Amino acid sequence: MSRLPDRDLISRSFLSEMRMPRRFYIPMRQSARASRANLRDRRTRYFIFGLVIIAAATTAVWYIGDIRFKPAVQPENMIAEREHRLLTSENSVSGNLPQTESRDTVSSEAQNRAAPGIVERQEPIRIQVLNGCGVKGLAKLISPALRAKGFDVRETRNAGSFRYARSQIFDRTGRLENAFTVADSLGIERSLAATQIARNLTDIDITLIVGADFEQLKFNNKK
Repeated sequence: MSRLPDRDLISRSFLSEMRMPRRFYIPMRQSARASRANLRDRRTRYFIFGLVIIAAATTAVWYIGDIRFKPAVQPENMIAEREHRLLTSENSVSGNLPQTESRDTVSSEAQNRAAPGIVERQEPIRIQVLNGCGVKGLAKLISPALRAKGFDVRETRNAGSFRYARSQIFDRTGRLENAFTVADSLGIERSLAATQIARNLTDIDITLIVGADFEQLKFNNKK
């Protein structure tokens, strides 16, 4: 009489036959590792991209804030410099502009030579009058008063800007005492007189830019 196979043996044999072959395990493990690696790469890229965006936003905020809160340049100084460039470029033939002297280089000798309200030179000071405040015909209106004071008005026209709050005087020949003479005669502070040499202006000694304070100036026959 034949013996029946053991039940446990049959179960183990059946399970061993039902197991997945080993050759299928390796590709599945490799695929799982690749998925995890791709996930890490994506996270790294997202992190770097986020840092770039934060850095760009910070730079933009800093740049805009720097522009907004940067202190403004004094408008009168800017206008004066632009006016000087305009005057020298209009009449220049060669295009080579002479160097502008600073107001800080005013010599005490020049200040002492120019007594208040006195025209020292025998020849009258030749003046160019520019309207710097926008009042219609102002430069021509004050020309007779300047001539009555002994000055030679050679030219009257509008300035390059009408934004001059205060009248200014520019010496064009390197004789600052002439600018002080005109300033004292009109009641303009000497600090508003400066040397800006323009050798192309051959017939001009002084450029007078009349600002919005013209009503406070002494336009009368008394020097």
